[in-house]
Amino acid sequence: MFHPRHLTLLEEYCLPALQQLADDGLIEFDKTFLKLTAKGHYFIRNVCGCLDLYLHRNRSLSAPHTFSKAI
Repeated sequence: MFHPRHLTLLEEYCLPALQQLADDGLIEFDKTFLKLTAKGHYFIRNVCGCLDLYLHRNRSLSAPHTFSKAI
């Protein structure tokens, strides 16, 4: 479940990225919850990356990638 006080950050950074995963059938979500589908279980790292504000900050600063990428 998402806490209502985090909604502003979620809408700005996380929900657009999560929408791509939902379009691929990996998750189901709205502004209050996120649920992995059976297919999404294998992509948990990608889902967590969408919720990681530190990664979003580095992408917006055009910093070189210092983290490994999922295939």
